[in-house]
Amino acid sequence: MQTRRFAQRFCAVALIAGSIAGLAGVGGASASASRVEYLGHVHAVESATYAARRVANWANALPRNAGASWSDQTLAQQLNLGDLAHVLTTSCVSSTFCVAGGTYTNASGAQAFVSLYDGSSWSVVSLGAALNLGGLAQVNAVSCVSPTFCVAGGQYEDASGGYQAFVSRYNGSSWTDGELGAALNLGGSAQVNAVSCVSPTFCVAGGQYEDASGSYQAFVSRYNGSSWTDVELGAALNLGGGAYLNAVSCVSSTFCVAGGEYTDASGGYQAFVSRYNGVSWTDGELGAALNLGGSAQVNAVSCVSTTFCVAGGQYTNGSGMSQALVSRYNGSSWTDGELGAALNLGGSAKVNAVSCVSPTFCVAGGQYTDGSGMSQALVSVFGGSSWSDQTLALTLNLLGSAQVNAVSCASPSYCVAGGDYTGLTGIEALVSLYGRSTWADQTVASALNLGGNATVHSALCVADGFCLAGGTYTDAANHAQAFVSMYDSVLTPLAPVAPTFVSATSSVTVVSRRRSQTLTATWSSVEGATSYRCQLLYGPTTPASAPVTTTSTSCRFSGRRVGIRYAIGVAALNAIGASTTAVRFIAPPVFTITCTHGRRRLRRSGINPRCPAGWATR
Repeated sequence: MQTRRFAQRFCAVALIAGSIAGLAGVGGASASASRVEYLGHVHAVESATYAARRVANWANALPRNAGASWSDQTLAQQLNLGDLAHVLTTSCVSSTFCVAGGTYTNASGAQAFVSLYDGSSWSVVSLGAALNLGGLAQVNAVSCVSPTFCVAGGQYEDASGGYQAFVSRYNGSSWTDGELGAALNLGGSAQVNAVSCVSPTFCVAGGQYEDASGSYQAFVSRYNGSSWTDVELGAALNLGGGAYLNAVSCVSSTFCVAGGEYTDASGGYQAFVSRYNGVSWTDGELGAALNLGGSAQVNAVSCVSTTFCVAGGQYTNGSGMSQALVSRYNGSSWTDGELGAALNLGGSAKVNAVSCVSPTFCVAGGQYTDGSGMSQALVSVFGGSSWSDQTLALTLNLLGSAQVNAVSCASPSYCVAGGDYTGLTGIEALVSLYGRSTWADQTVASALNLGGNATVHSALCVADGFCLAGGTYTDAANHAQAFVSMYDSVLTPLAPVAPTFVSATSSVTVVSRRRSQTLTATWSSVEGATSYRCQLLYGPTTPASAPVTTTSTSCRFSGRRVGIRYAIGVAALNAIGASTTAVRFIAPPVFTITCTHGRRRLRRSGINPRCPAGWATR
């Protein structure tokens, strides 16, 4: 079990090399059997610093033309002489600075690369060339905090055939490579899976290494602005000798969470997280009560503060079925939960990616198996108390093999998910844009993917209407090529949603013994609305007054006839137009009058009480 697990997680280039024959057969209806999965990198590891930097200015916007707004481009094609290249990770600080990382092949083997975007074009740079004497290298993760500071992490093969973990630091003009975990990696099999930076003087890189006894250990390395310090994680837990770190999320130099898995004394795999407090790391198991089948792991972590994080992954229940796992941290403890329970009738689900923007909004993405044994792409949205599951690409996934590999949210109103699905002509790269509770699926790199095997490994969104997806496609010669797809367009705001009433009341006013009705309504402010149109109505649509436009969230109509059942209609407005009109009927108020006849008096109540003939009203 230990050997199999490490083979899955260590070095996607090993999978790449073994997939050439499969890629050669891609196409047509048989393409679903040729899926290549890359588990040597983390799909969604996002620091809170980055999340905070993403300006949430898409709150009231959706793509003007979602299908036509993505622009595809092949990367590293001039370097990819071996015809096997992949983008595995992306990081952006703005719409004018991004880094994509991955691997390509040349005559000497697989090489690690990064590609920098300056707002108009991409430039490609090989990393670790002087280290990669064995010819198997790749970048698994990258984290940028500015156009002058990034860290990329991955692995390379040394001259002895051993695999070493490495990082490369960007200073705005060049990259500097360095090995991590050298003193720990006595068995010669190490890699970096995740990187999270919060400043040029604080980063954490994480992965695993092989010790002298052949056991695999999870580790992190902390950068302080000048050097890296390696630390083993999960040592007391990893009694079975198979621990792996898959994800890291830092919010400051004194708070990070790392997640992965370890092997217990019985040989079972358990999910774990480790929390950093600025001085030391504290390990803990996740999903213990759920993981009755003994195979659990954390694949992704997203933290927005020291009191809110979400970890996602999978566990195996007592029936041997794989279930999607999420666990929420509240500053002191973790609460485990299952996603997609009602959907996962086939018993094979997992979470691959998590993105949180606040304690009341997160998105998790992954996959599940339906009752027909078909793999479906899963997203689940957290609204502050519970998760809402949804299937993506259901109408596209004709051959029943789809998944979400990456998610990124710019705000609670705008997110992107990336992955793949299987259509009639092969495996297609998928992106889905989220706005106001709705996901819009579309295919990217379709014109490039002539070989019928494409996927999105990494996807993220930044401000000003900019999203980036990165992955792999196969060309007409069935060679795997690295690609990025950019969504960079002017977003057209939608008309706002209809207001929600807070209250609607009516009262009776008496002036010079003349009674009239006053009606008042208040409503909650609507995101993106610049004003509101309020109107008194006799029914759902019949006007009882001229419309009034206001920037307030209340309106009032006075001097109206008593005894009439009025309604108030309110619509939210912006530059694009008006929302639908929210209508609230208001029951006429009941009031009491006093009637007099000489010395006699009586009181009458109702919505329009009247005195008997010959009686006076006081």
